[in-house]
Amino acid sequence: MVLLEATFLTRALGYILLAFALGAAVVTTKIVVQYHNPVFFGDQWAIVADLQSANGNITAHNLWAQHNEHRIPIARLAGYADLLLLGGRNTILLVLIFFIQLVHLAILLAVLRKFGPADLRFEIPAAALCLYCLFSPLQIENLAWGFQLHFVLILCAASLAFAFAVTQTPPFAGLIATAWVAELCMSNGVLVWPVLSLVAFGVGYSRQKQIWLGAIGAASVAIYFLGYRTPPYHSNPFESLRHPLAILKFVVTYFRSSFDPSAPATSTWPTIAESLTLIVCAWVLTNAFRCFVLRRPGFSRLEKFCYANQLFLLATVTITALGRLRFGPEQAMASRYQGVALLFWACAGILILLRSAQAENSSVLVGCEAVLLVLFLAQPARFAAAEDFARDRKAISEKAYAALAQNTNDRAAIGADFPSVEAVTAWYGYLRSHHLGPDPREFGGAPVSPGLATVHPATNAPQLNGYLLAPPDACWGFLDEGVPVEGSPHAFTIFGWAWQRTGARLPEKVVLAFPDGAIAQTAGLTVARPDVQKAAPEITSLNTGWTATIQAGSGVRLRAYAILAGQPNEFGDVPTTPTACPLSNEFVAP
Repeated sequence: MVLLEATFLTRALGYILLAFALGAAVVTTKIVVQYHNPVFFGDQWAIVADLQSANGNITAHNLWAQHNEHRIPIARLAGYADLLLLGGRNTILLVLIFFIQLVHLAILLAVLRKFGPADLRFEIPAAALCLYCLFSPLQIENLAWGFQLHFVLILCAASLAFAFAVTQTPPFAGLIATAWVAELCMSNGVLVWPVLSLVAFGVGYSRQKQIWLGAIGAASVAIYFLGYRTPPYHSNPFESLRHPLAILKFVVTYFRSSFDPSAPATSTWPTIAESLTLIVCAWVLTNAFRCFVLRRPGFSRLEKFCYANQLFLLATVTITALGRLRFGPEQAMASRYQGVALLFWACAGILILLRSAQAENSSVLVGCEAVLLVLFLAQPARFAAAEDFARDRKAISEKAYAALAQNTNDRAAIGADFPSVEAVTAWYGYLRSHHLGPDPREFGGAPVSPGLATVHPATNAPQLNGYLLAPPDACWGFLDEGVPVEGSPHAFTIFGWAWQRTGARLPEKVVLAFPDGAIAQTAGLTVARPDVQKAAPEITSLNTGWTATIQAGSGVRLRAYAILAGQPNEFGDVPTTPTACPLSNEFVAP
């Protein structure tokens, strides 16, 4: 009778946990749909910067270029597709994020089904835990911001790679391909390779396969770090290593914030939540060492999968701490980091439920499910904070876009969306002149005229009165945009950038001229263009951007020229006649 009651209670608790997880997923979906943000925010403007710097082309250089500490070619391709094919409203990116999470859930459920015990008392609460952790509102930033596609894809790819590794049945090429996908998502993707090598050793891969896996992994990591630079505003990882306790504090805060939202404690001694987190981390590392290094028998493939994933997640959090230590442990509580933390706890919960289901006393499993239920029931109060986050993010972006659309010069509003007001203003001009992004009329701006595609490849031979013409390879630069000035029917603000390759310096100025070579306007190089520096690291100056306002009637054509700073010839003399270098594109007034 006691056994039957315990079995009934176990299943009942399992279904309650599953219902709660489904409810959390519904809440998340509601928040994402209700506060769908069709406007670029923060780092997402990098997609526009890429296209602007490459004259609208998708280049291998931009795809592989660093974004902060990461290389994100897959996320960039998705961003380009969203912007160029669907207008850049984030919709397809959010759909892809949810699709990736569903695929990830399917992978975890398949692992549970194939490697775990065929017992509903275990399967139902374990499935509920996976569902909750992947779709929890606690990681709302990953699920409601289209730019975070790479954050969810890397975890999905890593889980699939580890599932392949412990199964040993899929083709070896499939294992390599999933590891490459992870590496092409974010910098922590390189950590998949050493974990896979450790798993290959632990599960008994042939020596030949281990050598191939290690060689391919080492080559892939080496290629990733060719030309890699630590972002100047991040912590120096080697300097961070001198502060092990601060690193530990960051790591513990990262994980324990999944169930404890309180601010990091200032005390040297750990809190109860921090102590529990430390115990779980130590337990995982100890068992992973016994499983993969000592190759002790008795570990199931499900346990090996969980430990492999947790090793990868622990390594991810550690390198995050090394690069962001200067921001303090508060940084570790960011919503976007909960994707990693919650997956870690999902694996930990699966391991605990597995041990409990194998116990002779059914009350052990009942106790574990009860603890899970208490932890679940403590979270809904935080769901409101997730909704506030999504609402505020949407309001910030839309206010900034309205300021750009209405040309109000509200620097505070624009700066809240992206720190460099000048850069985002130029990027907005690019969107408008190419009919991309949300319609400004949605935000109180003037409609875009069909004739506003005012920037085209130059068709006439360059000509500038009073100047010698240098060969085009003497400079880099573009005339990027021509945007109408609000309230002035024939006034346009023209944006662009320029760099003098001879001498590796800024040109003296930029000149706008008519096709007959007559000068129309001059501009100084005073606008910060971080997008240009990111696309071409050899450019050493930030202020390569220029802007000029002109009056131009319909059909007027203008071309931009960089006026080169004087360079001595082979005899040491500086030419008296100034030299101009034509920039790419020309402006045509609509």
